[in-house]
Amino acid sequence: MTDWTKLDRLKAVFAGEHADRPPVSAYTHEIAAERTGEDLAKATVAYQRKWDWDWVKLNPRTVHYAEAWGNSYDYDNYPVPGLPIPAQSKASVSDPKDLWNINELDVDSNPFIQEQIKVIRDVKAGAPDTPVFATLYSPVNVLAKIAGIPSWGGTAFGVPGSANTRTFADYINEDRAGVHHALHAIAET
Repeated sequence: MTDWTKLDRLKAVFAGEHADRPPVSAYTHEIAAERTGEDLAKATVAYQRKWDWDWVKLNPRTVHYAEAWGNSYDYDNYPVPGLPIPAQSKASVSDPKDLWNINELDVDSNPFIQEQIKVIRDVKAGAPDTPVFATLYSPVNVLAKIAGIPSWGGTAFGVPGSANTRTFADYINEDRAGVHHALHAIAET
C-alpha cells in the first residue's frame, strides 16, 4: 500500500523525481454525451470512477470554441467514422473579409465557454482527488474550425459539413492582417 496521492505522483514526475510508480491515464471522446455540458461531465466522471486514472484529460466538445464565435453543428451527423466532429451547418468565417468579425469574447457571458468551465468544475467536484487537465486548442486550430477548413495538411477529407474549399494558406495569402487579427482575438479569449 502506498501513501502517494495522485497529485503527489504527478508533482514528483513533473519535478523530474521518482514516484512510487508512473502516473497513468487514458482518455476518450464522449461523443454521445457531448450535446450538453451536464451529460459530458457525468460521462467523464463515470469514466474516471470506472478506471481510477491518476489524472483526467478532459475533452470538451471539440467544436465548442467555434460555437462560441457563432458556428453551428448537426449533432445527429458525425460523417467521418472515428472523428469526433459533427457536421458543420454554419461557419462564421467563409471568406477572408469575415476574419475581421472574429473579436475577443467576453468569457464571462459566452454560454459555450461558460458551459465548458462548468464541465471542468463538475468533473473536479465528481473526482475531487484527481487532477483535471482541460484540453485547450491552439488559436490556429480554433480559427480553422471557425472557417470550416482543415488545420492540418495532407488530410484525405475536408471538415465534415463544410463547403469551404479554401486552405489556411489561402486565408494567409488573401488577408494576412485579417488572419493575425482573428488569431489574436482567439488567443486573448
